[in-house]
Amino acid sequence: MDPYSAVFNEYLDPLYLEDDYEVPQFDVQYTQPQINYYTFKPAKTPSPIKPNENKENEVNITETETQPQTLQLQQIPDLDFLDDSFTAQISELPNCDFEKFLSNISEENLNSMAEQNAKFHSRFVTNDENERATFIEQRENSNTIRKMNSAVKTFQQYLINVKAEFREIHTMQPHELDQYLQEFFVGIRKEVKVKNNNDIQEIEREYQPGSLDGFQSMINKHLKMKEYPLDIMRDDQFKKSRDCLTPKKKHLKQLGLGNHPNAAEALESEDEEELYRSGGFGTDDPDSLLSTIWYMNTIHFGLRGSHEHRQLKWGDLKLETDRNENQCLTYNERLTKTRDGSNTKNTRAYAPKSWSNPRG
Repeated sequence: MDPYSAVFNEYLDPLYLEDDYEVPQFDVQYTQPQINYYTFKPAKTPSPIKPNENKENEVNITETETQPQTLQLQQIPDLDFLDDSFTAQISELPNCDFEKFLSNISEENLNSMAEQNAKFHSRFVTNDENERATFIEQRENSNTIRKMNSAVKTFQQYLINVKAEFREIHTMQPHELDQYLQEFFVGIRKEVKVKNNNDIQEIEREYQPGSLDGFQSMINKHLKMKEYPLDIMRDDQFKKSRDCLTPKKKHLKQLGLGNHPNAAEALESEDEEELYRSGGFGTDDPDSLLSTIWYMNTIHFGLRGSHEHRQLKWGDLKLETDRNENQCLTYNERLTKTRDGSNTKNTRAYAPKSWSNPRG
């Protein structure tokens, strides 16, 4: 008796269970759809074989349907995921011979996969937190670090000598630090040594307005490096210190400061000729040759100061020829003060060139 008949008989009213009463029998057939267990789509039904076809080309449909299916090796990019759970899942799938799949994996294919993994991992360099911190510190401008340390040292000396405050500034509360900054910006002076009658005297003078901005930005940079939660140049908790700094700069401007007294003066053509005549520029000795190269690099390639000259490497200057057969030196710029690489759009519109002959 099939299960449906048993259920029907169990709930049938006993009054109807007579000998002449026929219980209907249910014939239930189960049809299992053919599923491709790797794409989870219905499998294609084989087309019927025509009677007039050659028997040699006959295909046993029953054997084809029941033949165990194996996974193709090229469809699996890596074998790291073949753990025990995966093996159990694959082994439970019908029409899948997992042991045969593993036997099809050759040593050559495994070596190929290992080479691909090694090539992938060679593109990346592992690093820890200390290495990343060192990497960031080494990319900081040495002059900026020196200025920051000098500004923080001056502010710390003021706190120790004037306010008897020995705490580190990044450990102070915002209202305390803002109060100290107000007094510091208004009262700071610099000591200048002046020679008078063979005696060296130290006198106090005002800073340039730009120097006060430098103190503020360098102290703020130091606080950021110490992970201070606020910004003294933007946050409202330090508004009073900024309000003290602005009128102080206006006061210094009234005193005639802030006009860049140490700015370099441009050389005129007469000055260049005089340097060549006097031997300051030329090729007669190493000193004049180096001075000439330094000056030419500054004029034609825009190199400033001394740091950009010292960081020149072999290959940064290339001898090229343009379409008019004129020779020129092309400069490949590295790190500069205003183009440090942090803004990828801030680049030169064209590479600087120095021509052998003026173009007419």
